[in-house]
Amino acid sequence: MIEEIIDIVNENDEVIGMTTKSQAHSKGLLHRITAILILNNKDDLLIQKRAKNHTGGELYDFSAAGHVLHGEEYEEAAQRELQEELGINIKLTKIREGLKSCNENLGRIKHIYPLFIGFDNGPFRLQETEVASVEFIPVSKLNKMVTENPYSFCEGFKVGLKTYLNWYWSCIR
Repeated sequence: MIEEIIDIVNENDEVIGMTTKSQAHSKGLLHRITAILILNNKDDLLIQKRAKNHTGGELYDFSAAGHVLHGEEYEEAAQRELQEELGINIKLTKIREGLKSCNENLGRIKHIYPLFIGFDNGPFRLQETEVASVEFIPVSKLNKMVTENPYSFCEGFKVGLKTYLNWYWSCIR
């Protein structure tokens, strides 16, 4: 299998080089991912449980997420990840960009990403090599789950959930 080539970026999200995904992770280089939260018609959030043998295995994460390949735009990567991981193609809205997360437990992985939201009730066709399961969860219950058991969630997801909640509350004021 040929390893994916991704861009290395600086703190301003400007491309400063390129490398493989594994090199970026092992060396702690800041690189781009895309993150998507899917809501259903009840405004519940879809979260995925990562496949056991995948990076962040058995942790809860965004509805879909993944690396932005060299030369790819964020939304293009988001649509590709939705198709690969969930088997869907939907309209997305970017609610924030420039989010950053770092997970020392997973090899100093450093990501920068926008957060997209979209709406779909399923059904979903899961990419079994990356996604163990998905589940719609009410936001209030999800926030409680993260508070009570933060180590069950990917670091980036926790940043994204907080960002989504701040965005949501600013929209209804």
